[in-house]
Amino acid sequence: MDCDIVLADSVANLADCITREFGRLDVLVTNSSLSGPVILHVEDGDPADFQRAFDVNVQGTYLAAHYFPPLLRRAEGGAKSFIAIGSMAARIIRGPIANTGYRLSKFAQSRFIEFLAEQYGNEGLFAVAVHPGAVATEMAKGSPEGFKKCKLGFYYS
Repeated sequence: MDCDIVLADSVANLADCITREFGRLDVLVTNSSLSGPVILHVEDGDPADFQRAFDVNVQGTYLAAHYFPPLLRRAEGGAKSFIAIGSMAARIIRGPIANTGYRLSKFAQSRFIEFLAEQYGNEGLFAVAVHPGAVATEMAKGSPEGFKKCKLGFYYS
C-alpha cells in the first residue's frame, strides 16, 4: 500500500490496513526525508521549500507518531520501537551543508522523538532518532562539492 507521509488520511489508512491485516506492529521506521535546495542563508530561500522540508521531516513524523503508537503498544512481546531516520544536520549550524530548511526540520524531528519517548516510554515504547551516516542517495547528490569529499561524508566521482 502506498502512503504519503504528509497526508493525515494516507497515514491513517496505512495504520488501519496494518490493524486489519496484522493487529499489531512491532517496529515502525520513518525513513522519509526531504532536503530541498541547499540554502545557507534564510533570506535566500524560497519559503515553499522550507515548508515542504517541515511537511515531510516533521509533520510526517508527527502523523506516524499520531496513528501508530496504539499498534506498537499492542505488540505483546514485540520490540515496540518507533525509529525515525534523522540526520547529523540537526546539529549543524554552519558550513557547506547547513541547509536552512533541512537542518531545522531534522532538529525539530529529533526533539519531537524525545517528546515521544517521554510520553510513551512508561508504556514500553522505545522511540529514537538515529543518524545512519552519510548515505549516497539521490537527494545527497545535490550536496555541495566540499561535503561530497569530506571524511565524514560520501564521495561521488
